[in-house]
Amino acid sequence: MIAVWPLLTRRSALEKRIADLEGQLARLAGAEKDCLARETHLAHLVEKAMGSMVAFDAEQRERSAAETKLRRLNAELETRASTQNETLGRTLAELHEFTHTLSHDLRAPLRAIDGFTSVAIENHGEGLHPEALRLLRKASDNVHHMTRLIDGLLEFSRLGRTPVQRASIDMGELVQSVIAELRPTDREVAFVSMELPHVSGDAEMLQLAWRHLIANALKFTGAREGARIEISSREGSAPIFTIRDNGVGFDSAYAGKLFAVFERLHAGQPYEGTGLGLALVRRVIELHGGRIWAEGAVDKGAAFSFHLG
Repeated sequence: MIAVWPLLTRRSALEKRIADLEGQLARLAGAEKDCLARETHLAHLVEKAMGSMVAFDAEQRERSAAETKLRRLNAELETRASTQNETLGRTLAELHEFTHTLSHDLRAPLRAIDGFTSVAIENHGEGLHPEALRLLRKASDNVHHMTRLIDGLLEFSRLGRTPVQRASIDMGELVQSVIAELRPTDREVAFVSMELPHVSGDAEMLQLAWRHLIANALKFTGAREGARIEISSREGSAPIFTIRDNGVGFDSAYAGKLFAVFERLHAGQPYEGTGLGLALVRRVIELHGGRIWAEGAVDKGAAFSFHLG
């Protein structure tokens, strides 16, 4: 008779071994699944990294292209700037030569003409026909006018080459000095000057501007009874200065032309001038980074206002 107990014991051991193997297989299957998931995640990360590398490479190429373009544009700009500087240098040299011509070559014949007409009038005026005497005097007046034009052009040119030397300026004191210089002795003019603030600016240039503004007001109030010139200021982002007169005024439609070189709105009327005074004023104000404007009406006076930068 075969022993049963040993067989049962062996079978139990085999079943336990099989169970252990199945458990190991299950764990291996789980590990394999986990490895596949990790592999998939890793592949995704690699793909993402490759995409980032491609984008980075494209960005680097774009940046390199942009830097190349920028270098090219800078080179072109430097070339243009160099060319413009050369052109500006030539222009300034020509301007200097032109002003030298104005101040010397043109003045000499004008002085000669003025001298000849003066001699003719003084020494031979009594024996000349009245029309000839009138023409000589007209020629002398035109010479003086031409001289003033040359002086104005030279001053206008000089302003463009002179740097602004800023300092603290008592604008009230400066205006009073110009009024004392220009106040007429042959007629009554009421000057009303309010308290004016200190400003930062070039004293010589601003004195020139006030001289032309006050002279302009005096000129166009010349035929007025009770001529009145008011100078005031008001606060803004920068102080705004105004000179107002009760003179002949002007058509406000042409206000923009007042500050142009050689522009004269009253050219057909008996007002002396070169058409440069207000252009010089505008140049001074703009050199200070400011702005000037005019208001007025025919036969109702004019007002000029400006501020500095």
